[in-house]
Amino acid sequence: HDDVECYAVTEIQRVWRGYRLNADFMVMVTCATTIQAVIRGRRARFDTAIQRNAISTLQRAARSMLTRIQSEVQSFAATEIQRVWRGYRENVDFMIAVMSSIKIQAIVRGRQARQDMATQHNSIRILQRFSRRFLAKLEMCRVLAAVSMLQR
Repeated sequence: HDDVECYAVTEIQRVWRGYRLNADFMVMVTCATTIQAVIRGRRARFDTAIQRNAISTLQRAARSMLTRIQSEVQSFAATEIQRVWRGYRENVDFMIAVMSSIKIQAIVRGRQARQDMATQHNSIRILQRFSRRFLAKLEMCRVLAAVSMLQR
């Protein structure tokens, strides 16, 4: 009987210790799971904060770069427009100068041609006057020679 009691007590102690160890183990598992969840949550929030910070930094850099590129494009466009306009303006001024030079040259050449024509005309009139005088004198000499032959 003592053996049965001893066996029963031992069995109760064994079951109780097993239950107690199992309950302690379950508490430890629950605590470990809770600790892991807290650490993973903090880690996820930290990683999310880092990612948000990185995204903000990238967005700020992208906006800055786009603004700089847009400014450079506008500056290049303004410079190009000014270059083309100045080239056009210089070309127009040059063409006006060329046309003015051609007009002046035409006026000077026309005047020179008229002066040359007048000089030639005067030279021709002088030559004609001298040749008419010479021919008239020659004719007069013939007439006088004929008259003097007739008078003889």
